[in-house]
Amino acid sequence: MKKTIMRLVSLFAAVTLFCGCSLINNNWIISVDNNKVDKDEFVVYLYEQVKAFEETGGSDIWAADFDGVSAQEVAKQNAANSLLRAKLAVKEAPSLGVSTSVDENEVGTGAQELYDSIKADDLGRVDMSGVTLDMCKNIIRDGLIQKEVYNAVTGSYEVNRQDFESYLQDYYTENAALYKNLTVKSIYVAADPNAAPAKGAEILTEEYSNYVRKDIDLVGKARIDEAYKKLQSGETFTEVQFNYSEEPDKREFTIAPGDFNEEVLAKLYSLKKGEYSDIIEYNGGYYIFWVKEMSETPIDDIRSQVEEQYIAEKKEEVYRTQNDSWLGAADIKRNGSVWDSVKVTAPSSAEPAAAEETQAEGTVTEAAAAAAE
Repeated sequence: MKKTIMRLVSLFAAVTLFCGCSLINNNWIISVDNNKVDKDEFVVYLYEQVKAFEETGGSDIWAADFDGVSAQEVAKQNAANSLLRAKLAVKEAPSLGVSTSVDENEVGTGAQELYDSIKADDLGRVDMSGVTLDMCKNIIRDGLIQKEVYNAVTGSYEVNRQDFESYLQDYYTENAALYKNLTVKSIYVAADPNAAPAKGAEILTEEYSNYVRKDIDLVGKARIDEAYKKLQSGETFTEVQFNYSEEPDKREFTIAPGDFNEEVLAKLYSLKKGEYSDIIEYNGGYYIFWVKEMSETPIDDIRSQVEEQYIAEKKEEVYRTQNDSWLGAADIKRNGSVWDSVKVTAPSSAEPAAAEETQAEGTVTEAAAAAAE
């Protein structure tokens, strides 16, 4: 569950100035340089976060506690980050030569679609009763301006070819399961000679007498070491497998992403056709794998696709740095009472998070990162 929340935590820097404020309690929730944002506009941003959370983690996500930060609080902070990113872009647009005039027909169409989707798809997690079409127009208008500001800030970015080539190689290696198909043979020996095979069937080693040579009385580590020596001496994998393996139903199979953990899969995908692995200890046993067949998508076939992703990530880094600078210079306040009144109502199947919502200093991203360590 923690990994799920990590995927949902916003990449944008959260605001550390979000302390409770002793201001008049009306319906505003956040102010940016004294420009107040209505709570009902904020909940539209929160509504989008709620949908993203449940699409990723299901409705039970609201029961999660993230090292003292509830899933509800993470969603609210993410919504605030998205809202502030839009408002600061609008504020800074003139200094970048970006017009704040947009196509009002596009605004109207987008706002109507947003408003209709809220009314049609509302999950009932957040009180959306105060959302109006005009608020949706504000959000769409801000989004269109933000898009132009983003382009102005990141437009001069140029790809560092050396950096990209390194990124491409790493991406190809880390996502080998997407681009490589391996058919392997394996030699398996249980670490404990009385243990069940890795698949879990409770069969003792001696019951493999039809498959394992009776005159080889080595067991466990000694048996797999002997098998490995036979391979190094030049015996064929098939011959050694027949004589030493204790898992006949795994004599040959195609690797699937869920078959082994990431560490084992990384070792397998690093092999070439005709190569065998070192001895790998995994799940109560010892393995030696041999690659019988391999097919792979050439790295050049994914180059343009990965370069688009790389450029998007680099531009986001550039913009995030600029956004952080704007955040640091802005006067941002939060209306504590109104903030606390905004709730995400979890379904009855999800128990509330054990810890209370944190008001500690620091960003939600920092809290999440610390919890994941």
